Amino acid sequence: MGKLTAAKPNLKELRLNKGWTQEQAAGKAKISRSYYGLIENGKKTPQVPVAKRLGKCMGFDWQDFYATELAGLLHTGDEKQ
Repeated sequence: MGKLTAAKPNLKELRLNKGWTQEQAAGKAKISRSYYGLIENGKKTPQVPVAKRLGKCMGFDWQDFYATELAGLLHTGDEKQ
């Protein structure tokens, strides 16, 4: 099985490239600034509706949030023992 290559989006980089504060990014995604900060710092993984809104307003595929988890589920033990 092929390896997934998508990585979680770097929200801080995307946000700064747009010239937004955390407050502005959170407002566009319709979430609190504190919740946005937890997502940006990797302490929380957003639920699908939030991931979709973040992806839309920041310009990335919302499914990228789940790439790492999905890769772990699909891992079949192909490593040499």
